[in-house]
Amino acid sequence: MHPDLKIGELKILCVDDEVAILRALRREFLELPNPVTFISDDAEAFTLVGKEEFALVISDYLMPNHLGPDIFEELTKHFPKTRKLLLTGRSDHNGKSRSEYDHLYHSYLEKPWKKRELITMIQG
Repeated sequence: MHPDLKIGELKILCVDDEVAILRALRREFLELPNPVTFISDDAEAFTLVGKEEFALVISDYLMPNHLGPDIFEELTKHFPKTRKLLLTGRSDHNGKSRSEYDHLYHSYLEKPWKKRELITMIQG
């Protein structure tokens, strides 16, 4: 994906409107050397993904202004090679099945997640 960058240089963006979730993600990433940006404002994230390149974007599914797949769709327009991980506490996605969004993200993880599973997805 980014052959010129070493693993510790690959930037990660985490987007979730729940500050407690961002705190939990921050704890999970303490062991990783990567620079990580945490954003609780999905509108800000929507703008940022069109301007700044990240190796990985982790986004909550349901937020106040945008769905996680909407953010991924915008991201793909500008940086199609960025890996995308969808986090959600909802299994129904407001009546839509996950398969309707499969083309917009690489991995899917339900809250609460297991640390080992999250780290494996990030490093994979």
